[in-house]
Amino acid sequence: MSDTEHATVGAVADVPIRQRYARAIAAIVIGLALFGFAFRSEVSHAIKVWIASTAYDHCFLVLPIAAWLFWDRRYRLDRLSPQPFPLAIPLAAVFAIVWFLAQRLGVMEGRQLAAMAMLQTLLLGVLGPRVYRAMIAPFLYLFFLVPFGGFLVPALQHFTTEFAARGLVVLGVPNFVHGNEIEIAQGTFRIAQACAGLRFLIAAIAFSVLYSLLI
Repeated sequence: MSDTEHATVGAVADVPIRQRYARAIAAIVIGLALFGFAFRSEVSHAIKVWIASTAYDHCFLVLPIAAWLFWDRRYRLDRLSPQPFPLAIPLAAVFAIVWFLAQRLGVMEGRQLAAMAMLQTLLLGVLGPRVYRAMIAPFLYLFFLVPFGGFLVPALQHFTTEFAARGLVVLGVPNFVHGNEIEIAQGTFRIAQACAGLRFLIAAIAFSVLYSLLI
């Protein structure tokens, strides 16, 4: 058989896989459109937080990074074919219950995390476990789109206050701590939310995960 005939046979053999991927991509696009409509409140709130808070402005980079990670790992799909995974449906139902509980409790972060988990089940259900596992890094990186961690601010403020106060003691500077305020002879200083370190913590985790995926 000539090289041309081999190429023709190979192209014919690849058609079903290409068709499966085309159908999977179409299903994901439709699913994303429905997802965006169903969870438009969560999406719009997240974007508003990205814009308003410097602690989460790095979230604008998450989608490009996830897309790059997907492209960098595209070779892993060479011998894989998407297969529908019906067991993702009950898993999505569990996350829907979590979303409902978060909605009843008024916890937006919980709603957003549950919505992102349901998005993951959409990808798992359409692509199947093998394809999803091959691309699990860019898929799970999408969780950094959720502006979570705001509940840590009070604890971080307390930690920063105690750290600064202990540092003053080491330096021999008399001080008095009341809540998030440190009083010394020169005046009173308050550890504000912006000083809590949330911006550094969240961004550092996101880019540390990215670095771990590259080495």
